[in-house]
Amino acid sequence: MLAVLLAFSLAGCAEPSPLPSPSETPGPTPTPAPEAARFSLGYDPAASLHPLAGSSQVNQELTGLVYQGLYELDNCFAPQPVLASSAAPGEDGLSWRVTLKGGAVFSDGTPLTAHHAAASLNAARVGGPYAARLAGITAVAAQDDATLSIALAAPNGSLPALLDVPIVLEREEGLPLGTGYYQYESAGERLYLQANPRHSGAAALPYAAIPLTAVSDAAQRIAAFDSGSITAVTTDFRPPADWLMADVFAKEAKALGVVLPPLRAWTAPALTYGLFAAALLAALWPRNAAGQMDHFKPSFWRAAVLALLAAWSILSFTGVTTFIYSNF
Repeated sequence: MLAVLLAFSLAGCAEPSPLPSPSETPGPTPTPAPEAARFSLGYDPAASLHPLAGSSQVNQELTGLVYQGLYELDNCFAPQPVLASSAAPGEDGLSWRVTLKGGAVFSDGTPLTAHHAAASLNAARVGGPYAARLAGITAVAAQDDATLSIALAAPNGSLPALLDVPIVLEREEGLPLGTGYYQYESAGERLYLQANPRHSGAAALPYAAIPLTAVSDAAQRIAAFDSGSITAVTTDFRPPADWLMADVFAKEAKALGVVLPPLRAWTAPALTYGLFAAALLAALWPRNAAGQMDHFKPSFWRAAVLALLAAWSILSFTGVTTFIYSNF
């Protein structure tokens, strides 16, 4: 009996069990920061990446990232100096004197001189994508390290607009070097663009490196674009046309929440050329009407064809063509 009473007394002296604390309401789960989008481009490994000799439009699209010309065309198609500081014609109009900017260097640190510019222009005159453009030039020579002289077969007051030819530094092996934002680099068999640390704008580039994916033909470019292996695509507007731009338009519209009607495969050419025609008419026809582009005088039937293509593009977007195909 004493043992039982002792047990009850000890139990009464024991500290009471703590009450269970109310469960805390869980706070909102922090949203993870979005990962940086991977930006990549394609190139054609079966064609040359040389900016003065290559004929692939896909590879030529990379040229502007690696190389610069004496001039470039702005959005109004007016020449703006890049590696040149000025250009002036002679009294007879058959000669031009181009002065280079100081301080420009190639990606290996070699200072740019007029000798490099003369060698590049002369190489471009011989063959490649710029040969026809430079057919009116009869001679290019460096007067000194900063001055270039150009001789013409006939006067051309718009010569600076033709001088967006890439200026390169040839090497015994590998691709020539440029003065642009990026430079070609390789890691094993993988090719990529690396920011050029000697370019004044390198620090402001959104991507320090851009991987390049090998896409040899139109089907591979479309597949790589659809899978996200490459971020942007371009196309050769030479037969056989790829019509990749129509696919790009559809993806951009989808990203903006716009649903385009399904188009049959052979309406993509009309869509692409229609948009091009509309842009061409909007950009060039008013100028021609004002007499500011005497060398561009399209005949009436050409203008009519362009207008019809533009109208066909609008019909394609609105779905009228799809309705016609389905019912007739």
